[in-house]
Amino acid sequence: MKKFLPCLLVALTALCFAFPASAFCREECGEPRGRFTNIAFVYSKMSQGEMPKIHSDIGVAFTKGNTYYLHKPVAGMLRFGIDAVWTDISYTNYKVNQYTPTTVNPSQYDLYDYSIHQVDLGLQAGLSATVNLFRRFQASAYFRYNPCLQVLSNDGEVQAGFANMFVGGVSVSYSFIGLGIESRFGRCKAKTYFNPDDIDENWSGFSGSGKVTTKLSGIRAYLSIRF
Repeated sequence: MKKFLPCLLVALTALCFAFPASAFCREECGEPRGRFTNIAFVYSKMSQGEMPKIHSDIGVAFTKGNTYYLHKPVAGMLRFGIDAVWTDISYTNYKVNQYTPTTVNPSQYDLYDYSIHQVDLGLQAGLSATVNLFRRFQASAYFRYNPCLQVLSNDGEVQAGFANMFVGGVSVSYSFIGLGIESRFGRCKAKTYFNPDDIDENWSGFSGSGKVTTKLSGIRAYLSIRF
């Protein structure tokens, strides 16, 4: 029993240091971190039919996913992988100032200001390339398909629909912390939030359901935590 206790103490001590030592060895050997969580600032633009394009006032996004590397590093530094983002949540607010003709005098205009709230709930899947330039430092480039449920709200009116989006970007990280920027673009069908009297049913994107083709584009600049 007296011999057993010192052995147990040594075993527990080795177990406590096993995971930190393994992580340290992984970084020293240049193995990239696959799991990531991103918190982003969003700037976005929206256009419907031939109406003027509107720009976001504020926006934020949260994404969480993993990169699955397909092979051992080429030339000791380059890896290709498949990206799977299981959580992609974003919120964007648009401030809109619309001038409409008055009923009394059509040559005069009234200012109608309002906000459009946009919430996207989606997933991402695509390909990436990661380069380990030196110990603990890695750079990545990627392109992903980003299908999402899009919810738009204005003055209590809420509509939801499917949006086909795409994401492409680059990121750099040192150890577990990183920075990145990506472009996000796509389109969906949505009811117009502009004055219905201004709708031209001859628009190529206008549908019989009263919806128009809504184009979205923008950028996300994010802080990344990698595991």
